[in-house]
Amino acid sequence: FEHEFNVKPIEVVNLGGGKTYVKGQISHHLSFRPDDQFYYEFTVQDGKVIDKPVFNIDRGGWTPFAAPLLSILAAYN
Repeated sequence: FEHEFNVKPIEVVNLGGGKTYVKGQISHHLSFRPDDQFYYEFTVQDGKVIDKPVFNIDRGGWTPFAAPLLSILAAYN
């Protein structure tokens, strides 16, 4: 089975005043299932992160399909 992480090219926007906005994505790949996606974004000023970084995880795999099914099964047991 293949297992790897793919770092996508980042988006960098110069906001002026020494501020830079950074946005990116990391993909977690496993064979025979949809990939997990990790998204992130933050702002840097003078080499330091100045705001709370924002993260979002899109779970691939079978979680989106299995979780509702398991909830239904659990309700009847």
